[in-house]
Amino acid sequence: AACAAVARLMDVTGVVTHLDGRVGTWGLAPTADQIESLVAALPDDSAETVVAVESLETLQPRLRRLSPQVAGMLAIRLPAQGRGWVLLLRDEVVRHVSWAGNPDKALSRRADGTLCPRASFAAWRESVRGHCEPWTLADLELAEVVRTRLLEVLVAHREQRELDRTRHASRQQALLVRELNHRVRNMLGLIKGLVQQTARSATSIEDLTTRLHDRVHALSRAYTQIERSNWQPSPLAALVLEETGAFAEQGQVIVDGGPVHLEPHAYISFALVIHELATNARKYGALSVPQGRVAVRWQVSADGALLIDWREGGGPPVAAPSRRGFGTRVIREALEHQLGGHATLDFEPAGLHACLRARSGFVPPKDAGRARPAAAPVAPGPVAAPARKSARPAARVPDTALVVDDDLVIAILAESMLQQLGCGQVTTAGTAGNALELLQTQRVDIALLDVNLGDHTSERVAERLAELGVPTVVTTGYSGTDSVPESMRLLRRLCKPFTQAELAIAVDQALAARA
Repeated sequence: AACAAVARLMDVTGVVTHLDGRVGTWGLAPTADQIESLVAALPDDSAETVVAVESLETLQPRLRRLSPQVAGMLAIRLPAQGRGWVLLLRDEVVRHVSWAGNPDKALSRRADGTLCPRASFAAWRESVRGHCEPWTLADLELAEVVRTRLLEVLVAHREQRELDRTRHASRQQALLVRELNHRVRNMLGLIKGLVQQTARSATSIEDLTTRLHDRVHALSRAYTQIERSNWQPSPLAALVLEETGAFAEQGQVIVDGGPVHLEPHAYISFALVIHELATNARKYGALSVPQGRVAVRWQVSADGALLIDWREGGGPPVAAPSRRGFGTRVIREALEHQLGGHATLDFEPAGLHACLRARSGFVPPKDAGRARPAAAPVAPGPVAAPARKSARPAARVPDTALVVDDDLVIAILAESMLQQLGCGQVTTAGTAGNALELLQTQRVDIALLDVNLGDHTSERVAERLAELGVPTVVTTGYSGTDSVPESMRLLRRLCKPFTQAELAIAVDQALAARA
């Protein structure tokens, strides 16, 4: 629209803008290559802000080929990165010039020997081409006015663009800080869960220190590998060798399988599972003696699941433990909780035989070099947590509870806290699908719901809980509320890591609100 207005004002047939390497055209304009030739022919060092050209041939003879579509132009110089121009184009106007005789006629000699310039001075008319309508003084003054207005627009546009860039950078920084806070809080919750659950089964301070050190170190190794892979799928073989290498001598572990890669959340789950298997093998199984061996083989089944076979041999006889500790629970439940799989443990006389199965979280060999697109994280956000107080039982104690969290250790920690508050039955789920299935068959008095469940959110679960009238508390690592789904913004929220006292208050308030 602006180009059309300028064209009507200046009586031109075409307009070309050439600014910061970008080209725009209106009306009768030459091709991109021809535009570059026009711009290249304009003077570089001239102080003129407006250059009037009636015939392109005067700039460069080869530009004559643009006529009759473009015969002349008024070039307006603008400041830009490199050179900036606005070209106002005019087409050819044929002009007629009358001569007193034909100027191309040859000289002739009279009979007396004198030269005669022409035999006749009859009027002769010639057509002149390759020129546009002449640019007048008014045209040049109007071009200066147009240039001034364009400079104002360019300055305003660049200032706005810089402001937008600053705002975008600020939003990106805020997003990164929020995501960092979320990850840190989740990590603190995970560490807190490891500490509490390890302490429950430790026999001494030294035993607690050793077990906790090993488990935290296993997480550290996993996160280091994920960071090296830039949060892209990482090789399963490297994980197995890394975790078993901390407990085995050279040659004790045999690894066999295709180039399967694990996505970051699955890598953490398998790191915990393999670590617990290796720890048990070192304490009670094949890795406790020099002649012991562990064979770890994996493949992708016909139905698309990842199968890992852990088989020990050459060690002392093993037997099923008399009680199920935290490590055994991690092995049996981590894959089911987070990856839609399961684990079986057979304590055979020759050694432990574990079968691990996962239906998600891995990239099979044919896709190992191509990362799956990451789902956009939902950024839940809590309100400020209540002031810390000493742990006390909730005034209202639910009989049954549902904990939905994609991190098994954090889910186990929440389960333990609820049980200590007096809750009789606590069920955990790692995905929205599993939670919805449980709600079909089980009565729930209260639910603890994490918004972000890896590659999906728990919004559908929250909606179903609202339909059933179940009080719900959201646990999250985010601090803002802008990205929480609309249906979950009115729910009570707790920041990870939270204490048992904070959970007790939140449970009490949620139950009171429903009473």
